[in-house]
Amino acid sequence: MRKVAVAFYGIPRAADVCFPSIESRILCPLSSNFEVKCFYHFYRKDEVKNSRSGEFGRFQSTWYDYFSEFDGRIDMPELCLNEWDFESIKAFGDVWSDDFQSLSNLVHQLNSIYQVTNAILDSEVDFDCVLFLRPDLLYHSGIPVQLIDLVSNSSSADVWVPAWQWFGGVNDRFALCTSSALEIYGKRVENIHSYVRSGRPLHAESLLKYSLNRYGANIKPLFVNASRARIDGSIKRENFSFRSCMDLDRTSLSLQVQLLKAKLQWNIGRYRSL
Repeated sequence: MRKVAVAFYGIPRAADVCFPSIESRILCPLSSNFEVKCFYHFYRKDEVKNSRSGEFGRFQSTWYDYFSEFDGRIDMPELCLNEWDFESIKAFGDVWSDDFQSLSNLVHQLNSIYQVTNAILDSEVDFDCVLFLRPDLLYHSGIPVQLIDLVSNSSSADVWVPAWQWFGGVNDRFALCTSSALEIYGKRVENIHSYVRSGRPLHAESLLKYSLNRYGANIKPLFVNASRARIDGSIKRENFSFRSCMDLDRTSLSLQVQLLKAKLQWNIGRYRSL
């Protein structure tokens, strides 16, 4: 049976809203078809203050409980900033113009992805593919089983990313990676300084595209939608247009259509058998 690792990272904001969609649309279908093991790396938070998103509120400690049965750890924030030399990163600019708050959040996120990637590697299990998920997203659909089979059989460094909101780079909300692409995607924090030395301020989507291109990963669009949850449980309205990646990989787009058709035919056959 294929082995799939699921990696959660960041903070499980509004887990009472988001986790049910993760469980019902992603974890349960995967567990029915594959051997699944979940990992996490989170930060300990008491409150969230974000001037850019307009968030301010208390972080509920019970949100961590939704992930307590998985393998992982919770670290205190701020400590990772020294590890990745945040002061030198700041010198290249603040693309969000919010006194480096969003830049700090990005470095925390990248470090969290790095830590959970190391946990997967340290587990000494040869996973066939890895699914990186933000825990604070409301997922509107799951990952097609046929796509997991395809990715698990690939020896290439393939990274499937959401086919929307690329913002001049590549969407970094979640991803499905072949085993060959695990470290390329999961350890991109190591590329920060080579990226900014080109004279550009650090930017999430651009860094991901830079890292994937630097190590020859194949970028493929994934037609799975998810919306960001805020600290008060509200869901942000998202633009899921995939026009930004239409010319990137038409073979991948064609494959996605085939997968959707196969899923539809399977569901029709299941309905008729009832």
